Amino acid sequence: MWAEYFKLIGVIPGVLIIPKFGKIDFRNPNIPVETVKAIYEADCIYIGITPAGKEKFYGVKPDNTVEASKEIKDKPESIQDSKISVNDSEPGPKPEKAGKKKQKQDNK
Repeated sequence: MWAEYFKLIGVIPGVLIIPKFGKIDFRNPNIPVETVKAIYEADCIYIGITPAGKEKFYGVKPDNTVEASKEIKDKPESIQDSKISVNDSEPGPKPEKAGKKKQKQDNK
């Protein structure tokens, strides 16, 4: 039930220990939605909100406009398609080879 409105980020469903909430097993679909919402609002980095959750709890409707879909299509599909080149930077000083030591000069 909670998974319709929230999602786990960066972890697989299982037991998480969350400060102020204790151990919570996110494999359980029957966690109260208000509990997961409180964890989300406490800025837990492992909980994200779905578009359905944004709509239900905050009244934010999903953006299905043509402009939003056009923006996504205009992005390059790979780094080769973009105009970024690895060789754009200025060459720096060459590193010295390992094992070679500079000889000290004595001015005596």
